[in-house]
Amino acid sequence: MTSYGQASPAPPGQPRNLVITPGHLCNQWSNEIQKFAPSLRVAVAADPSALGPNPRRVLEPACQANDVVITSLEVVLNIVQIREVLFGLSWRRIVYDECHEVIANTSLEQQGMLEQLARRARNVWAVSGTPFPHHDASMYGIHQLLGVKYKMH
Repeated sequence: MTSYGQASPAPPGQPRNLVITPGHLCNQWSNEIQKFAPSLRVAVAADPSALGPNPRRVLEPACQANDVVITSLEVVLNIVQIREVLFGLSWRRIVYDECHEVIANTSLEQQGMLEQLARRARNVWAVSGTPFPHHDASMYGIHQLLGVKYKMH
């Protein structure tokens, strides 16, 4: 777990920001936040082994004490204790980075779980710097992730 920043903790109960990104981009997100918003406190939870045998004990306080929590899609999908912590909190914003990968590389069941997590946030962002490989299917999946409802006539 890595934390940065000088700001004092936000008031208790203040929702935080959650970034879910491919594992290889977690440190990049942390570096960019440190560079462009150094007053934000950042926790990176991308390596389950760094969280020890009881990830919940490490992650819960980190989520409460930091403005931004960065984790990988792989961790969210595969580490139950981490997923339980993330689902147990309200979030100001959840950012799904490289969102086309979220859609392309997850099962329908996993996508449904990510949609449920998105409902824990006031705002949900789906971002990507990559063209969508399967335009219509990717867009539909991203709309589902964002909670966009279609009305059929």
